[in-house]
Amino acid sequence: MRNVERNDGVLIFDDTIQEKAWTDESELMCWHYDHCSGRNVKGVNLLNPLYHSGEMSIPVAFELVKKPFQYSDLKTRKVKRKSEITKNEMMRQMIETCISNDLKFLFILMDSWFSSKDNFDFITSKDKHFIAALKSN
Repeated sequence: MRNVERNDGVLIFDDTIQEKAWTDESELMCWHYDHCSGRNVKGVNLLNPLYHSGEMSIPVAFELVKKPFQYSDLKTRKVKRKSEITKNEMMRQMIETCISNDLKFLFILMDSWFSSKDNFDFITSKDKHFIAALKSN
């Protein structure tokens, strides 16, 4: 295994929801599943990578999760919203951008939400390594 040099940083991915329960719904201000509380909340959902190297950490990008498509859930008959792109696809695009911008990192750290074979295959195809929690299912 390769020795990690000090300039080999870590790209840390996380998503967060800024809850706004009383704001009118839109493609940006809509319902998202909050894994911390285990329920759907209305608010703004964003995905961001934090670059960490040595004693320095800086955000290098962010994407707002927009859900412009409305549809009717067949079971509940409720109107729901859907994004054009998944958060997993957003993460892969952000990794591509960080690589093309010549950001020096070797590892990608992510939580179980992003743990998938597609993501792992993508990351290793870019000669990067991953650290991720795995779901029990």
